[in-house]
Amino acid sequence: MALAIENAMKYEQAESSRLRLPHWSSQCALAILQLDRELARCKRDDKTLTVMIADLDGFKQINDRFGHLEGNRVLRLLPTP
Repeated sequence: MALAIENAMKYEQAESSRLRLPHWSSQCALAILQLDRELARCKRDDKTLTVMIADLDGFKQINDRFGHLEGNRVLRLLPTP
């Protein structure tokens, strides 16, 4: 129950931030919440977490022209370390 309340509060905080930054989408706010849950899980399980943030030139045009599902497929084609 405490986790549900904590998640609801974090959602409100993320939504509040999103409203102050209109270029953020609800998906972005939800991604932040997911990241927070993963960080908590890793801390609880004494595991590490790696996060990669990338700015890909021209990627918006892929999503705009072909849709987000195709954009996701393109992201999976990127080389990983």
